[in-house]
This record gives sequence, C-alpha cells and structure tokens, in this order.
Amino acid sequence: MNTKKSITIAFFALLTIIAVSCKKDKNKTELLTKAPWKLTNLILTDGTDYTEDCHKDNSITFRTDGTGSINIGTNICKKEQALKKKI
Repeated sequence: MNTKKSITIAFFALLTIIAVSCKKDKNKTELLTKAPWKLTNLILTDGTDYTEDCHKDNSITFRTDGTGSINIGTNICKKEQALKKKI
C-alpha cells in the first residue's frame, strides 16, 4: 500500500512538472507578442556599442503566427534610408 501511494505521488508530481513547463513556453510567446519592442542598445559580440539615436525609435513587432515586422521610426539612419529607397 505504501508503494502504491508513492507511485501516485510521483505520478502527480510528474504531471505538475509537465504542466508548469508547458506554461513557460506560452508565457514566452505572450511576452514576445504582447507589445512592440523598442531597441535600447545594440552591442556586437565583440563588445562594440553600435547603438545610434536613429535606432532607438525603431520598433519590432512579433506575432503569434511566427511572423513579425520592423517599423523604422522618423529618425532614419543612413543605411535605413538606402533600404527604403530600394523598396
């Protein structure tokens, strides 16, 4: 009888762990898609700060269907100007 009780407790503990881990994935998606993201700084892997004022008014929107968009703000960088001309 003790063994049956231990197995039952272990089973429910496992179900709880699975349920909690599934919720974390959902929360990450909700966090990404809740509102547009604004860039605060842009640091390269070598430590170089590549942030310019023209980057800070851009926003990135992530959607739940796996797509997204980038909104280039009114303060446009030179490289962004060239990109807009090509489009």
